[in-house]
Amino acid sequence: MEKTLPKNWVETNVSEYLINYDNQRKPISSKERESRKGDFPYFGATGKIDNIDGFTHDGEFVLIGEDGANLLTRVKPLAFLVEGKIWVNNHAHVLSYGNTIQNKLFTFYFNSLDISEFVSGSAQPKLNQKNLGLIPIKLPPLAEQHRIVAKLDELFGYLDTLKIRLNNIPQILKNFRQAVLTQAVTGKLTEEWRVGKELNTKKDYDQIQKLKSDLLKKGKLKKNKLEPIKNEELIYDLCPEFWHKCIFDDLFRFIDYRGKTPQKTPKGLRLITAKNIKMGFLSNEPIEFMSEEAYEDWMTRGFPIKSDIFFVTEGYTMGNVALNNRDDKFALAQRTLTLQSFSNLKTTFFYYLMMESRFQLIVDNNATGTAAKGIKAAKFKNLPLIFPSLKEQTEIVKRVEHLFAKADAIEAQYQSLKVKIDSLPQAILAKAFKGELVEQLDTDGDAKVLLEEIKKLKVEIGTKRKTKK
Repeated sequence: MEKTLPKNWVETNVSEYLINYDNQRKPISSKERESRKGDFPYFGATGKIDNIDGFTHDGEFVLIGEDGANLLTRVKPLAFLVEGKIWVNNHAHVLSYGNTIQNKLFTFYFNSLDISEFVSGSAQPKLNQKNLGLIPIKLPPLAEQHRIVAKLDELFGYLDTLKIRLNNIPQILKNFRQAVLTQAVTGKLTEEWRVGKELNTKKDYDQIQKLKSDLLKKGKLKKNKLEPIKNEELIYDLCPEFWHKCIFDDLFRFIDYRGKTPQKTPKGLRLITAKNIKMGFLSNEPIEFMSEEAYEDWMTRGFPIKSDIFFVTEGYTMGNVALNNRDDKFALAQRTLTLQSFSNLKTTFFYYLMMESRFQLIVDNNATGTAAKGIKAAKFKNLPLIFPSLKEQTEIVKRVEHLFAKADAIEAQYQSLKVKIDSLPQAILAKAFKGELVEQLDTDGDAKVLLEEIKKLKVEIGTKRKTKK
C-alpha cells in the first residue's frame, strides 16, 4: 500500500474501521435449504444463492467472500452491499459501520484492492478473519466520503448504461450478417447489378451436370441414395425465377467420416471433428491428434481440400457450417459431412447459403431424434439449393465479403472499447482512493477525528453486545 496519503486522510485497517458480524453467520446444507424456501435472501461468497425462510442478520452490511477462486480471479466483485433481513452462510464475512455512506465507501474501496497477499492457499484460496482485519484502509474525512460516494454512484451509473448499450452490439451485428445472407440468397443483393447483363445460368449449371454424368460413367463419382425431404419452398420460393433450382447431390461429392473415431495420440497429424466446426468458422480448439502412420489407412473415404464445406449433421451443434481454410494435412472424424465440389465450382456462395436462417430451418425440419437431433446423409444430399450464374455467384460473394468486413471492423472496435470500459471501474476507483476524484476542501476536517469517533463507537457497540448476551 502506498504510504503517501491525500490531505487530511488517515490510514487504518479493516479491524479498526468496521464491526465484524461473522459470529452471527450460520451454514446450512443445500438439502435443508431446499426444504426451507422463503422470502429472505440467502448469501454466500459471491452473492445471492437462494431464498430461505429465516435470517441471520438484519440491517445494512458489507459482505466479502471468505473462500473460493473469486478471491484471486476477481470474476465477480469481492465486496457487495446488502440491506434488510438476510441469511449469510459461513463463506462470506459480514462487516458494517452502520452508516450507509461509509458502508458504500468501504464496498467501493475493497473492490479497488489487490488482496492476494492476504489470501492463503492457491488450490483453495481463503481470506481468514485475521488477515481480513489486517487489510489497510485509506480513510477520507466524512464530508469528502459523501462526495466520493456520490461521484462514484454517478460514474458507475453512466458505465452501467453504456454497458447495456454495448451489450446490444453483438446481437445487432449478428442480425446484420443474417440480413446480408438473406439478401444474398434471395437475389436482392445483386438485383441492380443484374440489369443489362447477359448471365448464362442454365449453361453454367448444365456444364456441371455434364461433368457429373461423365464422372459417374467412369466410376469416379458414385450415385447417391436420396430420401424425400420437406420444406424446399423455404429456399425455392424466394429466389429469382431464372436461378436454377437444384440439390446438394447435383453439385458436390460427399466425404463422410461420421461415426468414426480414430485412436487419438499425444502428437502427430491434426484431427478435425465436429468440435472444431463453429458457425461460420473453423476453430483450432480443441487440439487433437492421430498418428501419422495410421493416417493413410484411416482416410480411405477421401481427403479434404481447401474451400471444402464442413457441416455438422447431428448433436447440439447440428447445422454448424465452416469453410476449410487449412493448408496442412489433417484427418476428419465424428459427426462431420464434407462437401467437395467435383467441378471448378467455387463453394463460398453455397457456404453462405448454408448459414442463412431459412436453410438452417430446413435442416432442423428434416432432422430426427429428440435428445440429440440429426439429419441423415440421404436426406441432406437431397436438400434444396439455388444456382445463380457463376458470374453472379462471384459478385454475390464479393458483396457479402465486403459487408461482412465492415461488420468485422465494427466488432473489432466494439471489442477494443469493451476492454477499455471493463478496465474503467478499477481506474475510477484508483483515482477515487488517491484523493483525485473529487475536490478536497479545508472545511472537511481531519479523518483522524473521524477514526477516533469510530473506535469509541465500536467500544460502545461491543459493550452493548456483551450486555445483550
